[in-house]
Amino acid sequence: MNDEGARRALARFGIDPMLLQVPALARQRKRAVWRAGGFALKWLSVQAQAEKVAAVSRHLHEREIPVPVPLEPGVVQMEGGCFLLFPWIDGVQPGYGGPGELEGITALLARFHRASAGYVAGGGPVDRWMLDWERLWSDRRHELHKLAARAAQVNDAFSLRLRPALPWLRDRIRWCQKELPRTGAARMAQLSLADPLLGHGDYSRQNLLARPDGSLVVIDLDQTNVSLRVRDLSRLISWADHDLQSWSGERFHRMLRFYGDLAPAEVDLLCLDQVMPHLAIDIARDYYNQARETHLEELERCLGTDRVKLADLGCGPRP
Repeated sequence: MNDEGARRALARFGIDPMLLQVPALARQRKRAVWRAGGFALKWLSVQAQAEKVAAVSRHLHEREIPVPVPLEPGVVQMEGGCFLLFPWIDGVQPGYGGPGELEGITALLARFHRASAGYVAGGGPVDRWMLDWERLWSDRRHELHKLAARAAQVNDAFSLRLRPALPWLRDRIRWCQKELPRTGAARMAQLSLADPLLGHGDYSRQNLLARPDGSLVVIDLDQTNVSLRVRDLSRLISWADHDLQSWSGERFHRMLRFYGDLAPAEVDLLCLDQVMPHLAIDIARDYYNQARETHLEELERCLGTDRVKLADLGCGPRP
């Protein structure tokens, strides 16, 4: 969606199109976000996704989860997609290392999950495929296969570093797929269908805002879907390790305490998901989509952190 389309959308919301600030704050193939004075304008190419974002936002807001709520008339359909208008929220990306920061971020995730109860039962639009961990991990395996093919075609510094790591990354996925049945993940998914919880899908400090008073706001609900709650927690742990540039067993157990009330089977599944090379795959995918100088350093850091993590957890294949 171009800026002119965004201006037309603002007019549909009754907002002066000249308030639109360009370029967009974020622009991807299927989504974009602009600031327009005291508003944030979001475009999503898929109507069902826009309707889901609106419905999830309202459900969580009603249950006192700090999320931006779309303004009336809600989803505005236009050629090429849909628009949502939100109040602009002043804030900055929080950190993980300051006093109470990691505790607050993790505790908010637990609140997010608890507040999502009842959304599906109330008829809220959502997908359920993220409950199927066998499918999710098979998709990751296929994605790694495609990335390996890309790496084989070029001899840049990133590909030369990725290629020797590929056998270990493949072994980790195979090991996890073999171990998955014993965790009871399929049973957990089946039991959750009685009242499924929602997962954010991309919960980390990148999708949080710290307001001037220190309170946190959860943003970017585009990937929210029915999910087992340890999926979000595992991603948060991995990103915290990556941003803090180290694995810490003590920090890992602290985050479990901050989150609270996890069953032993959930902790087992969480540890298994920590063996999966999610972050390495994400870094490689981002590199081959849009190379940045930092990608090589991020890959090195990720692989180093994973080596220490798997040794400390005592699970998964060694490099």
